[in-house]
Amino acid sequence: MDLLEAVADKEAVNRAAQYIRERDPHATIWYVGFWGFQFYADRARMKPVIPGVSRLRRGDWLIVPGDRVLQQKIRSDSTRAQLVNSLRVEDVVPLSTKLRYYGGKTPMEHLSGPRASVRMYLLTANFAPATEKLVPEGPGSY
Repeated sequence: MDLLEAVADKEAVNRAAQYIRERDPHATIWYVGFWGFQFYADRARMKPVIPGVSRLRRGDWLIVPGDRVLQQKIRSDSTRAQLVNSLRVEDVVPLSTKLRYYGGKTPMEHLSGPRASVRMYLLTANFAPATEKLVPEGPGSY
């Protein structure tokens, strides 16, 4: 089960990086996310968002994984970013270890929905993320 989670994170990161680099080979790609997602994003030459420190520029990309990935909490500002694409990694196994196996009381839980997902945003203005709870407000927000 744990291997399925890792493979899904790796696939989501790699597909997002490929999508963006096919459109802009020199793009700066930022991400929020920890654990396995962070490991694969770092390997894909993405930069972690550090709230209060990072300075994202117009033309940069921001990758936001689904809610099942622990991630840096940044203030949502949909006026500075445009959702360009999203992707899902799915399989037929209806169980998940994510967020449970290493830090919960039970090692697995029922999985409904994709095993991994990411949203890809193109920054339309300079953006200095501040620390706040990330609250999805719909398809055009992050």
